[in-house]
Amino acid sequence: MTSSDDAGVTGPLRSDEPDPDARAVLAKQAERSDGPIAEVTLGRLRAGFDADPVHRVPEPTPMASVENLSVPGGDEAVDLSARVYRPLSDAGDANRDDGDSQSTVLVYFHGGGWVVGSLDSHDELCRVLARESGATVVSVAYRRAPEHPFPEPVADACAATEWVADNARRLIGDRDGVSVSSEEPRLVVAGDSAGANLAAAVGLWARDRRRDGESAPELDRQLLIYPTVSRRNDWDSLTENGEGYGLDRPDMRWFGDQYFGHDLDRYHPYACPLEATDLGDLPPASVVTCGFDPLRDEGIAYAEALAESGVGVTHHHYPDQIHGAASMLGEWSVPAGRTILTDVAGDL
Repeated sequence: MTSSDDAGVTGPLRSDEPDPDARAVLAKQAERSDGPIAEVTLGRLRAGFDADPVHRVPEPTPMASVENLSVPGGDEAVDLSARVYRPLSDAGDANRDDGDSQSTVLVYFHGGGWVVGSLDSHDELCRVLARESGATVVSVAYRRAPEHPFPEPVADACAATEWVADNARRLIGDRDGVSVSSEEPRLVVAGDSAGANLAAAVGLWARDRRRDGESAPELDRQLLIYPTVSRRNDWDSLTENGEGYGLDRPDMRWFGDQYFGHDLDRYHPYACPLEATDLGDLPPASVVTCGFDPLRDEGIAYAEALAESGVGVTHHHYPDQIHGAASMLGEWSVPAGRTILTDVAGDL
């Protein structure tokens, strides 16, 4: 792993082979596959993703409390399911320098191509993030495509973040004797893959609102774990890693077709943040990229574009890892996924 305050990659982009644990998971998933996702019914696809052994965790990481609740969506008539993770009082001790991570609320958007994924598939990921950072994590189940294409998931992510900002102190609550700072809680948005796309969109939306003189949440940081941020299809990593590493190019095209109701949507910066002509005045970013991920190069490009726009960037690159590693924490696991989460938690 290379980690740097320089947005670029200082070591190799890609190891000779993926991490052995990642290879083992890929082999098991290939045996379990129902075939191309375009040929699987939506209900079966979603159920299979949640039931994947990489997401089934026999002993979830303990929390002080876990609360299921509803938060407003982008449509006033819609409520979204959400889950609040309040870590134990000693959470984040290894990473915390100044004691204020326990006054941080992190809003999390799950990955899954905007189509699959849920609060349950990313339950352990959110638990680990809460434990390692000391932050209260609020996982949000935004409406998914194809029933709800762009821009509805973005509207949900923005509305949910705004609600969390307004209720941050209550969401942190009393945690096993923790004394919460009297200062305003810090707010972080985060996600993996398609969820990182939504987190980046929230950052752009909040900045645009403030520039227009409207109220918007003040974001302390954005955590973008192998984000999808570009409409381009000519990245080298798409050719190098587009088959056999857990996220194949035909599947990526299918996910995109479900999410983008019109091809012109792909040019909107809230849909593909790398399309934004102005990336200034955004919150500091932690960006994760992986050597065997087809999204690797666009993630690197986004980190570099943010840095060139004056945004503080911490880039974590894992040359031997695959797309999805951070959520592969279950019966079939990639232990380095927990390392990724510990590393980004340290940025808080």
